[in-house]
Amino acid sequence: MDLDSILSQADAALAAGGRLAEATALFRQALDMAPDNPRALIGRAITLRGNSAPTQAEILLRSLLDRDPGNADAWAQLGTTLRLLNRFPESGAA
Repeated sequence: MDLDSILSQADAALAAGGRLAEATALFRQALDMAPDNPRALIGRAITLRGNSAPTQAEILLRSLLDRDPGNADAWAQLGTTLRLLNRFPESGAA
């Protein structure tokens, strides 16, 4: 399966709800193929949050934003992650 197909399936699993384990596995597979793919990194961060690992999600998103500071999706996900961590002033700035 190619990268776009894997990412589409992973996005669908996230959107469906209740399929977090499937989405997690698919985003990991995508990252094995393309470790710097922004869509895969953001999806992985979302699954980390869903798996009660928001601090790891923050680290991943900040790493992506260091390389791609104009990535609006990554900024939005960082804001959501920081709110989950009760870091409200920072989340408003993200």
